[in-house]
Amino acid sequence: LMIGTGQYDPNSGTLTEVGKFTCPFRGETSFRGVVQFKSDNQYSYEMYSPGFDGKEFRSMEIQYTRKQ
Repeated sequence: LMIGTGQYDPNSGTLTEVGKFTCPFRGETSFRGVVQFKSDNQYSYEMYSPGFDGKEFRSMEIQYTRKQ
């Protein structure tokens, strides 16, 4: 289960959220998600999490494209 809240910036078409989830290896941990709306037919999602060293890293990237 992931729970997050965020803000949408209409000027850049970006939704940024922060929240927490339960990791099977680490227990409860945080994340930052970024949705970038590129056009009516494309958007992307990136998720960032803290690594074992405490530094944030990109843990997921998904590119979405609407079928024409």
